[in-house]
Amino acid sequence: MGIYDGTNLSSARRKLVLTRCEQEGFEVVFLESVGSDPKEIEHNILQTYLSSPDYAVGSQYGSIEDVKEKIRNF
Repeated sequence: MGIYDGTNLSSARRKLVLTRCEQEGFEVVFLESVGSDPKEIEHNILQTYLSSPDYAVGSQYGSIEDVKEKIRNF
């Protein structure tokens, strides 16, 4: 089984995923990469998030700021 963890950023959400998977007998591993280079982060936002249907409407600047705010919160 695989879980794309991009939407499971908070510790509460990860605990929910962990509990549910363990109930079904699955072993769980959360892998995380941490980046601190602002240019690399912005590049990743542009390449990944802005191709998402969630950001299809609205300004590119607003979308970038939205994603950066989510990153700051987690």
